[in-house]
Amino acid sequence: MIGSLARRGAWADAACGALALARARLRRGRTRDALAAIDEGRAYATSAGDEATLVDLAILAGEAWVDLARLDEADSVLGAAMTAARALDDADRVAAAALALARTAYWRGAYADADAILAGAPESAGVRVRRSLLASRVALGLGDLNRAMSVLSAIPAPLVATETATTRERTGGVRRR
Repeated sequence: MIGSLARRGAWADAACGALALARARLRRGRTRDALAAIDEGRAYATSAGDEATLVDLAILAGEAWVDLARLDEADSVLGAAMTAARALDDADRVAAAALALARTAYWRGAYADADAILAGAPESAGVRVRRSLLASRVALGLGDLNRAMSVLSAIPAPLVATETATTRERTGGVRRR
């Protein structure tokens, strides 16, 4: 389907399709396949001149690199994504890039850096639950159990209900521990 859109010159639609495919593959744990779809989407978005989709693809690529424990690559890609999102003046994309960058710092064991990144990121409804989950983990890394529990308790139940099943499972798993 995506290839047929590209053959017709519908570059923006092909880029969006490749982004959706990459997200689905990453969610299913097929990280290398997700990176291949991201590369394909990057070519389509470049042809379309779609800066916003390029930023989304870069953020997703950074998340994929983190999943593969390739933290240097993730830092590089996510730093560029953060800069591009700021240039677009897009608070939601800045927040998504900051969340992914904080996740990279978390996996490095740089909990104070992750905490600072999260604190400096703009609020965004699109990543609110994921941000709270990471903030709780960072607080645990910093040895602050009270803050970790407070952050989790502050997530409104209706917001959790609107998230994906995976996020709900993560939230429940963190609260049970």
